[in-house]
Amino acid sequence: MLIYPFKDGMFVPFVTKTKYRYGFESVDFNKPSDPTRRYLRPYDREEVRKGADGKDYKFRHFTVDYHIFEWNEVKMHHLSWIRADIRKKLNMWSSKKCFDNFYDLIDKAVYTFENFDPNSPKAEAVMLFNTPGNKVDVKSLPRQYIHPKADINTRLLPCKDYKKILFINMSSTASNYNLYNILDECCRETWAKPILNGEFSNCDFWTIVDTNKDSYMDSDKHIIYIKNVEGKDNISQLIIRYIEGVKMLEAAGHTYDYIVRTNTSTWVNVDLLNSFLADETDDSILYTFKIFAAYWSCFNFYASGACMIFSKRNMDILKAVYV
Repeated sequence: MLIYPFKDGMFVPFVTKTKYRYGFESVDFNKPSDPTRRYLRPYDREEVRKGADGKDYKFRHFTVDYHIFEWNEVKMHHLSWIRADIRKKLNMWSSKKCFDNFYDLIDKAVYTFENFDPNSPKAEAVMLFNTPGNKVDVKSLPRQYIHPKADINTRLLPCKDYKKILFINMSSTASNYNLYNILDECCRETWAKPILNGEFSNCDFWTIVDTNKDSYMDSDKHIIYIKNVEGKDNISQLIIRYIEGVKMLEAAGHTYDYIVRTNTSTWVNVDLLNSFLADETDDSILYTFKIFAAYWSCFNFYASGACMIFSKRNMDILKAVYV
């Protein structure tokens, strides 16, 4: 049960029939509440009034007011932290975008949740709230059944949450026999064909290949051509090609939750990866076939292999650090 900072109550605007329009980013409801649940009230004019500091401020004259129910008329038991997978709840929380560092806050919130000590003299939790240190005081309630006639275990089973996936095939023109083009066509006629035919509505397939001309995107063929950078070794060229190709896709309006980066000589089980990522709730994990580490430090490592899976979160980090 949340205690601080909601000792005087947390207000929850709820949906009801109305003839007025609403807006999610309004501030007309001046009570503590979820910022994604604010609504817009109609007004006919603005009035100038003195504030507490003596300065003049503009105030809207609303033609419709809100109604606050007493706690014994309408009361909501949210049960928001009774979850089989709390990270999945936090990753889907609409309010997270109100915080610039919500990735870090989610990690801290999961840690305090998983290591919560109900016997601690000062029970605290980290939540995505605008409080000092994002902390709230909590009280542990005795274990109880909300609906004793129901099997509560059936309410804890995870469900599939299919992600938007970009399958990116890394190719090359470095062959005198047109080998990589042939391999790419083989991919398109085998494992990638259902994606290109629209059989996986949450998946998309693109090939990224080098060129000596300026970079461009062939949207009809789902091929991105990235201009070679002089003076770079093959590994650096490959990384640059991948990052620049993803940037071009993003600039063209393509969105994704995960990228499956593979190559033309690899056969990919799309069904398996799609089902696997539908169960994934921790977007901090990088999946790869191999991890190489320098012997002097476990922090100096790089991923390799015929297939690597990057979440949007990890892709943003990769773009930021590799310039």
